[in-house]
Amino acid sequence: MLEVAGTKPGERLVDLGAGDGRIVIQAAQEFGARALGVELHPDRFSLIQNSAFSLKPNLRAVRQSFFQTDLSNADIVTMYLLPSVNEALRKKLERELHSGARVVTHDFSMPEWTPSRVELIQGSKDLHVIYLYKI
Repeated sequence: MLEVAGTKPGERLVDLGAGDGRIVIQAAQEFGARALGVELHPDRFSLIQNSAFSLKPNLRAVRQSFFQTDLSNADIVTMYLLPSVNEALRKKLERELHSGARVVTHDFSMPEWTPSRVELIQGSKDLHVIYLYKI
């Protein structure tokens, strides 16, 4: 997802539904991004907090609904969310993201958007689809 997005050092990345934080950790460590993980579920957020996450100055995590997260400064938004959630987030993304921002989704496309790039990735068991959208 980070490679497809063309993640660059210093860019602001927000991972909606960050889970255990692996996307934001990799974004900061390997790509030099300033990364924010947004996770509401207490057990998954606990995974983030218990990792070496707090030792990285360009990483942050918040426990909140991504519907309440300000995305206006994001250069990249990553999401591995169900189609119904993507649909619910579409208007928020359109309203808050600046021109040139990128949205990268895993396996589920954004309704009514045309991707600028689609990558098929063979996982250990399944084929995955990565969609890149440019605002």
